[in-house]
Amino acid sequence: MGELDNTLVIFTSDNGPHAELGHDHEFFNSNGALRGFKRDTYEGGIRVPAIAYWKGKIKTGTVSEYQGCGQDFMPTFAELAGIEPPAQTNGVSFIPVLLGDKPKPREFLNWEFQKYGMEESNFRQAVRIGNMKGVRYGVNSKMEVYNLENDVSETHNIADTQPELVQKMEQIVKNERAYNEHYPYGGYTKNTEK
Repeated sequence: MGELDNTLVIFTSDNGPHAELGHDHEFFNSNGALRGFKRDTYEGGIRVPAIAYWKGKIKTGTVSEYQGCGQDFMPTFAELAGIEPPAQTNGVSFIPVLLGDKPKPREFLNWEFQKYGMEESNFRQAVRIGNMKGVRYGVNSKMEVYNLENDVSETHNIADTQPELVQKMEQIVKNERAYNEHYPYGGYTKNTEK
């Protein structure tokens, strides 16, 4: 019918392998060297591959190290449709990447997750600035810092050697978030704020 000639196909996932309901996420070594799994903000929970096909647009065999995030899909699809994305999105269209060009620069990526209720130890955040990654587990925990260029397994915390970067990352995870009463900062509601 010719539909594939004018269709962008993307295959990806929204998280790494899971360990729920008795599933053994390590059985097939799904994460390889990556630390963590679904619901973690370590790379094993959030780093996933993506495969794209777009006849006549994407050069066959192209490989990209683009660092994107789920929020990038809306502005990408809006660009394809020829419409403006909603003003509140912080995503970036990755159409240039698909076409072999450089993407629009972004200062950082950040994640936040509240796991299983309001226990403060289940509050998780991460921020990535280039190859530097900050991770914070627990409301009052210290920011861990990893250089993903040479430590993709996130095993060597270098936060003590990066005080200015830690401060910048702390500001990002605290300020670059949208408040939601169901997922308050650190899991605290108005009745439990410390």
